[in-house]
Parts: sequence; C-alpha cells; structure tokens
Amino acid sequence: MFKSRPKEPETDPLKRYKLEECLGSGAFASVYKSYDKQNKKNVAIKKMNKKSSGKFPMAEYHIGKNMKHPNVIKTFDCLCSSEHMYMQLELVNGGDLFTQLDPSGPGLEENVARKYMMQLASGLSYMHSQGYVHCDVKPENVLIHNGVIKVCDLGLAGLENSERHGPATGTGAYMAPELVNRKQSIPYRIEFAQDVWSFGIVLYAVLFADLPWEKAKPRDKDFHLFCRKGGVSSRLHPFNVVTPPMRQFLGMLLNILPKHRPTMDQVVEFFDRKYAWYNGDRRSLNITYGLKEIKADKTRQQDKWKFDAGKGLKQTEKHANSSSSSIPSMHENFPDIFDARTAKNNDSASCSSSVLDHFDQLQINN
Repeated sequence: MFKSRPKEPETDPLKRYKLEECLGSGAFASVYKSYDKQNKKNVAIKKMNKKSSGKFPMAEYHIGKNMKHPNVIKTFDCLCSSEHMYMQLELVNGGDLFTQLDPSGPGLEENVARKYMMQLASGLSYMHSQGYVHCDVKPENVLIHNGVIKVCDLGLAGLENSERHGPATGTGAYMAPELVNRKQSIPYRIEFAQDVWSFGIVLYAVLFADLPWEKAKPRDKDFHLFCRKGGVSSRLHPFNVVTPPMRQFLGMLLNILPKHRPTMDQVVEFFDRKYAWYNGDRRSLNITYGLKEIKADKTRQQDKWKFDAGKGLKQTEKHANSSSSSIPSMHENFPDIFDARTAKNNDSASCSSSVLDHFDQLQINN
C-alpha cells in the first residue's frame, strides 16, 4: 500500500493564518492573535508593511529566529504576500510590563518586580552574548507569559558596533544621552551600554511608576537637576526612598558615560543577590512624581556602598551624611570630566557645571 504524500507547506499567509483579535498596532505593523491552520495552534502574527525601500524587514525575522532563550520571544516562521509580511511569533497571555505599572493601581509586589527585572536582564544578557543590541528596551516591549518575561519587538535590533545614520533609533524617554545629544548628520554606532541605560529607565519605572524625564537632554529640567545633583543621589527624591544598594546600582545604570555602565551579566548578578529595594514598605512610602531636590539632614548618617563587578555590593567603612550621594561620586565615575580638585572638594556647583559641560563636548543636535 502506498503512503499518501505529506501536504506541501502552505505558502499563502491568508490561507494559512486566521487573523483574529488585534493585540496592538503601530505605524508599520500590527500584531494579531491568530490561528495557524497548518499546525493547528494559536499563535501571534505580526503583520508588517514593506519598508520605504520597497523591501520587507527580513532582518527582524532572521534575528528573532536565531534567539533561543526563555526570556526572548520565540519566532517561528515568516510568510509574505505581495504587500505584507506575516511573522509568526509565540503567543503570550499576560500582556506587557507597561500595563503592570499603572500608577493608580497597587503596582507590582517587590518580589514579583525583582523576578521580572531579573528575567529581563537575563534576556538582554543573552542577546548581548549573541552580539545583538536591542535598541528599544521599554516596558511596552516586555511581554509576560505565565509569569515569565519575554523580550519582544526586535525590529530595531542590530549587531553591536554597527554604524547607523540619521536620527537615533529607540523611544525618547528611554534613550541614552549619547544618542539624543548628537547631530543627526553624523553617523553613530549602537552599543550594549545603550541597552543598559534603557534598562535603568525601565527599572526606575518599575520602582516608582513614573519616568525621570522626557529625554536625557540638558534642556530638560528634570535631567538638568539630575546632572546638577551629581546623578543618582540621596539628595534627590525619589532616589532617597530606596536602599543604598539599589541607589548605588541605579547610579551605575544611569551613568552618563557609557564605558562606566555595568554589563548585562553584572546586572543579572545584582538581582541574583536579592538586595532589598525600598527603605520600608513601598505602600507606606510617600513617593511623588518627578525628580525633586530634598534638604540635607545633617543629623542622619547612612552607609556608603560600592559595587565591585563579580563581588557584589560591599559596605565601606566610611560613612557619608545624607547630603552626599550614596554612590561613588560622579567625580569618581567621570574622571575625564571632573578635575582632581573638584573631586576632592565634592563641590555640587562645580559638579553640575562639569557634567553639563560634558554635553557641550558632544555634537548636540539643537
């Protein structure tokens, strides 16, 4: 008896997929909950338009197809019609991280938030190990499936150190200062450190259900205050409501100089150590929106912390009152910005002008 020949794979996306509920849409793509008739399973279909060049964005499919990690969204297949590209993705059931950060709601419990950030760091660390920069890390691009984080939307991802032209890719509030403070006419290179900065902004959003600034530009009043106070510091609200280890860590992630930011492997290590996040119960803390300068309490003493890569956070013997930053000062972090005299005196006025002078050295796009 002759065996029947297996059916040829369906190449017409309109015949293979039944598009159902629209899960989200943007300028160039829409994502649908769909049914794969060939494999008889529910999937997500990202329906994309052709690029301005008239070609389909196949790079996203090829990058996604090569990602094999539990915290990166799975990419299964890709079919094209004459006008659209249909990319088959893993279907998730928990929405995105952004929906979990509603400031009017209860927010995330610290243990859940820690788990999510650890998994996000693991997914990005894996992408970096494969040589790719995500280039658009934000809560909307972090999906949740059965309590597991999935990094998604690799449309802007690219190989580390690759050159790009024109406006920097990404979402304004999450973009690193070296990207937003540049002339668009000059090419730039994408780097892992840019993802690390974006991760830091996501962590800020998870901690405080807010964003620190609209863009990391000196003319933004919140970012200007951040620079003037020497970066992440107990002298700024809401950084004062988190523990010294968390404040130290935020200061590393949001370091103006890319070379002083940690690697994603070191970020994973930090979360693996399970330091407490807040100075008390988050629900009892008076967290207000926006960066605000707070008056120093000269009577209060607190520990100063230092992070050594591979060794975690270590408590130093010296103490600093709460008017000083609880992280190694911006003077120490930015030796090529601050002179020795400024570092020694830790003068905040000199600090602010020196940090902002750094942007004058960049080719700022006005």
